[in-house]
Amino acid sequence: MSLDDPFWQDVYLYNSREPWACSSDVRAGIQAMLTVQRADEELSFLRDGLSTALLWAVDLHKSIKDKIEAIDAVELPEGANKNDSDDEMEGWWGNLLPLIDLGECSDAVKAQLVLNVLHEKLTKHETIMLGWAADAKAMWLDLYGKILPTHEWFNLITTLSSEASHTIFPEARVVKPNEDIAAGEEGDEVEASELLALMGMHQI
Repeated sequence: MSLDDPFWQDVYLYNSREPWACSSDVRAGIQAMLTVQRADEELSFLRDGLSTALLWAVDLHKSIKDKIEAIDAVELPEGANKNDSDDEMEGWWGNLLPLIDLGECSDAVKAQLVLNVLHEKLTKHETIMLGWAADAKAMWLDLYGKILPTHEWFNLITTLSSEASHTIFPEARVVKPNEDIAAGEEGDEVEASELLALMGMHQI
């Protein structure tokens, strides 16, 4: 609030002879303190925004990796055939696969399609995180002064940077020709965003 605001002219404040009203030095000091307080408030907003963004990135990375590992970990019981009916397969895949119609596509093939999409999105997300790394570190040092050794973002960036020096693309399995939709059969085109949305993941 400006010191010239009509509020200060109300009732007993009117024609006040107090220092805040008649001393230019005091008025300048008050304005300076208000400016400092506002700056501190803005810095607090920046700290919260940076921390939230970094934690979001870490949580999304974990969510995608957990889904990939869960699908990879599914082991069919002995004697089971990946071409069994969806009703028979449902007990094994559980709720890992999205409820989306892919025509005559079996759950095994659907799982592979989902894995391919997840690997692609994971690679894209990791690339974005590595692109943020330098600026995020500089902002963190400016706003917080030091980096905690237990902070999830910086630990993950260290790991990703090490992996990126070898390869940035995760290895993806390839769908075998005999597992694909039979020739001549039409399948619905499915966007990657649809699969991710149905699996409860935010689009990157």
